[in-house]
Amino acid sequence: MPSPQAAFTSQGRPLQGYNKSVNPTLYRLNSNGEQPSYIPTILITLFFGIFGLIPAARHSQMAKLRGYPKNGYWGIFGGILGCQIVLAGLLIMYILMRLLRQMS
Repeated sequence: MPSPQAAFTSQGRPLQGYNKSVNPTLYRLNSNGEQPSYIPTILITLFFGIFGLIPAARHSQMAKLRGYPKNGYWGIFGGILGCQIVLAGLLIMYILMRLLRQMS
């Protein structure tokens, strides 16, 4: 459970978009306030598909708490996953067409 002080900046102002279910201090530990990298979302989505949802969700939340736009992580995740689905469909269609040619 976040402490009452965790919801405020060092100047005593409330954090913008503070969500009580998320402890913002967890996302600021060992951070220098930079925008989270897109690379983990890209790599995990490329190699593990739907599991790219995990870094996309975590990094979009971190970006939101640090004042950066959060939509880029979801766009990358959706774009890569969509390309994988289309390519898998095309590969299946190609294999089926070759099988049908061999049968006739």
